[in-house]
Amino acid sequence: MTKFRLLFKQYRWAILSALLLGSSYIPLPPWALFFCWVPIWRDVIEEKSLKRIFLKGWVLQVIAISIGFHWIAYTVAEFGNFSWIFALAALCLYSTTVYLYFPLAMVAGVWLGRKTQMPLGWQFATIASFHVVGEIFWPAIFPFNLGYPLYYVKMPIAQTADVIGVAGLSWLVYLLNAQIAWLSHRKERVAARVLAFSLLGFLLLNLWGWQKKAQWEGGDRTLHILQVQANIGNFEKVQATKGYAFQSEILSQFFALTQEGLAQHPETELVVWPETAFPDYLGAHNAGRPYTRQLIEFARTIKRPILTGGFGNDPPDHFPRRQYNSLFLYDENGNAVAPYYFKTYLLIFGEYTPLGRQFPALIKLNPAGEGWGWGSGPLVMSHRNLRFGPQICYEGVYPEFSRALARQGAQIFVNATNDSWFGSPFEPMQHLMVTMARAVENRRPLIRSTNTGITSVALADGTILQESPTHESWQGAFAVPYRENPELTFYTKYGGLLPLVVGAFILLACFAKRASKTKSLAGRIRVGKHRPPIRK
Repeated sequence: MTKFRLLFKQYRWAILSALLLGSSYIPLPPWALFFCWVPIWRDVIEEKSLKRIFLKGWVLQVIAISIGFHWIAYTVAEFGNFSWIFALAALCLYSTTVYLYFPLAMVAGVWLGRKTQMPLGWQFATIASFHVVGEIFWPAIFPFNLGYPLYYVKMPIAQTADVIGVAGLSWLVYLLNAQIAWLSHRKERVAARVLAFSLLGFLLLNLWGWQKKAQWEGGDRTLHILQVQANIGNFEKVQATKGYAFQSEILSQFFALTQEGLAQHPETELVVWPETAFPDYLGAHNAGRPYTRQLIEFARTIKRPILTGGFGNDPPDHFPRRQYNSLFLYDENGNAVAPYYFKTYLLIFGEYTPLGRQFPALIKLNPAGEGWGWGSGPLVMSHRNLRFGPQICYEGVYPEFSRALARQGAQIFVNATNDSWFGSPFEPMQHLMVTMARAVENRRPLIRSTNTGITSVALADGTILQESPTHESWQGAFAVPYRENPELTFYTKYGGLLPLVVGAFILLACFAKRASKTKSLAGRIRVGKHRPPIRK
């Protein structure tokens, strides 16, 4: 018991910060977002051992990630078809290894601060900046970012993401944590002045964000869409993917929900179905397949274009012939509109076997098999005067992907998703908010169609329209305002410069103490030259 007490005492601030951080991430209210890092940063700044700093950061990482991303275990079991013992082991492995930039950022910040003898405030700011560097560059499957909770609670400051991106918002959150940590070491009068100045700056940024939201309301065009959420179970989808069964039942549900929605909303111009909604292969070279013919006839019957997820493959004369998780657009005459989009960012195990191409024996060990082929990257799908930017599932969480679509001329983003593999309620809301933030960064409306929820639309001003229920069959109509020739935002054009800005800030911090010492030395020299003579 004594050893346990000593261990708890040693890591108590790491545990406290982990609980504050884990309980402030989506879908929980971000009540401690602006001070959750303060306890551990105050602790590690006084810690002499870099090894112990790393261990404290690692403890925080394990606890916080286990709280916020506990659904990883469910995903491994459902999506990867592994046993629950393996799934829990995978969660443990994920929380202990995937976000190692947490402790590394603290080690790097403390080490650099001591090496250059930074003032205390600059040391905290450097640690904060290294965290943002980790968020941007660390190869995590599901990127972690503290800017998204600001969008989740609809803070006007989130509207500035079209200038600094959500990663820039996250940097502001970290810097506010650093300032509070620094203020806790200062005299009361100094702390009060700096805090008042920071609150004024935060208020001005929110006012600026409020003005930006008003600037992007509405559009010069409106697209009326019908979204269909059929709530197909995982077992049925797996069997349909393998071509064993349930194809007819799945199609019947989508056809029935679509016809029901069109009867209620005859103004519909486009029908949107989610990821892998169509349980067979699509594309012009697959037009003769029985289920594909049914879709073609259905499009002709309803006289509406259908944008749907489905299975893609290479033409018969292509070798090797690969299969793809894909998005297809069929016009009102039942014609497949080229180009088709093949998913680029595949999820490990469920959609591909790591190192499977180099070591084919590994494919046999993966219950999901070989998986899908890799797409060639972002591309724009066009139909008449509309230009869609397609994304499948987690491609919406990568800012660079959406920025590329906007630069290619996309007017509207379309994200097709199947979140049935991820459980409820944490992941569906996290995935929704992380994806919808791309609408604010690039000022394009984003249509999000899911199999089990949450299906919705985010407008260019960041407003999220009606959200579908989760794990229920549902259909809903949306009027989506968009701009015929939307301008590129500052973030769309220059968002890649943010790491350089953060790096320059860290470099500036390295010279903060050095400049201060030089100035102080110069002052002493001047005083020495003009000092009065010493009387005997």
